Amino acid sequence: MILLGVPEEGREQFIVDMDVEGMTNQELRKAVNERTQARQEKDQALQEKDLALQENADLQKTVEDRSGIITGLTAELANLKTQLENVKTSKAELDKTARQLKDSLESLQQSSSAKGYERMKTNFINTSLKVRANHIAFLCENLDKTIKEVKHELLQIAPNDKETYITYKNKVYDLLNVWLKDETWSRQARPGEDTP
Repeated sequence: MILLGVPEEGREQFIVDMDVEGMTNQELRKAVNERTQARQEKDQALQEKDLALQENADLQKTVEDRSGIITGLTAELANLKTQLENVKTSKAELDKTARQLKDSLESLQQSSSAKGYERMKTNFINTSLKVRANHIAFLCENLDKTIKEVKHELLQIAPNDKETYITYKNKVYDLLNVWLKDETWSRQARPGEDTP
C-alpha cells in the first residue's frame, strides 16, 4: 500500500533502487515521502526556471525595443544637428549678402544722387525683407517637419510606453499653447497698419 504513493511509471525503478524488501514500513514510508518531496521540489524548480527564462525573454525584448528607440532618437538628433548646421550656414550666407548690399548702398549713397540713393535704399530694404522671409519660410518648414517627426516618434512609442507617450504629448501641447498665448504675437502690427 505504501508503494502506491510512488507513481506507477517510476515504481519498479524505485523498488530496485531502494531495496524495499529489506526496509521496515516506517523506513519505506519515509523513503516514499522523501521521493515525493524531492519530485515536488524538482517540479517547482523547473517551473521557476521556466518563469525565469520567460522573464529573461521579456526583458530581452524590452531591451531590444528600447535599443531601437534609442537608435531612432540618436539618428534624429544627428539629423537635427545637421539641420542646425544648415541653418547656421544659411544665416551666415544671408548675413554676408546683407553686408554686401549694405556696403553697396553706402557706396551708392556717396556717389549717387538722392534719387538713386532712395532707390537703392528701397531695394536694400526689399531684399532684406525677402532674405528674412526666406529664412522664416525655411524655419517654418523645419518646424513643420520637426513636429511631424515628434508626432511620428510618439505614435511609435505609444503602444509600448503609454506613460512616456502621454508625458511628451502633453509637453508638445503645452509648448504650442504657450506660443499661441504669447502676447508678443498679437502686439505686432498687422499688414497695412502703422506701428505704434
